[in-house]
Amino acid sequence: MASVRLKFPRPVHVIQIFNNSLVYGKDEKSFAQRKDKYAWKDTILSKSGILEEGILKLNKSKMPPLDDNINVILLIDYNANDETEILTRFELLDFYDYVELSNISPTMDAHRIIRKTLDKIPYVIAGNFSTGPLVWDVLEFRKWKNIHIYLRWDEERLGMPKREFFKICELYPHKPVEILINGRKDFSGTKRRERLFVEKDYIIEYLGEVREYELIEGYRAIFQKQIPRERNVINLLKPLA
Repeated sequence: MASVRLKFPRPVHVIQIFNNSLVYGKDEKSFAQRKDKYAWKDTILSKSGILEEGILKLNKSKMPPLDDNINVILLIDYNANDETEILTRFELLDFYDYVELSNISPTMDAHRIIRKTLDKIPYVIAGNFSTGPLVWDVLEFRKWKNIHIYLRWDEERLGMPKREFFKICELYPHKPVEILINGRKDFSGTKRRERLFVEKDYIIEYLGEVREYELIEGYRAIFQKQIPRERNVINLLKPLA
């Protein structure tokens, strides 16, 4: 099916996010033990969208509802091999998802259950800076003259130690930044489990403003993207016991 070119009512800021975060146990606590396994790829296959020649091409099947008030879109891609790895490694499944997936039988609608879990993967997020900040994971995006990124600590997502709310950086067109931040999750009481370590690793690039977009379907809606080699690294990692 041919794509149709459409127009946003107002200019829309486009922010590209590459996510290479991970959660690991004490067996991978040493960086040397995990650096190759989780190294950034040179290129990835994207299911979000891509900006080409001033036109934002979006994967129609991954799109949230768009209204006339949006003025910012996040394109989110993952440094992973497939969607199964994304679901598990990026902690997108809850307890009930695991129960439902583990109890699939021939008489159940397996495709529906799997589709429901895959729909938990966020690829495109739209927002409106005029009504407040746009929050994704542990980051908060705000717009003044430039787009500012703040740390929004969340114990469930990042663990301890607690971090204060603060500005990490500002975004400038085609000046990617890599943000590294970590924490640990301790479990006690009835949920006693092995301590886990969280390492958030994002590459974020402001691509500029667009007015036109296309909704792409089928095999054409998978885009090849290069991971930016040149980037400013903001290292917020702390020693964790």
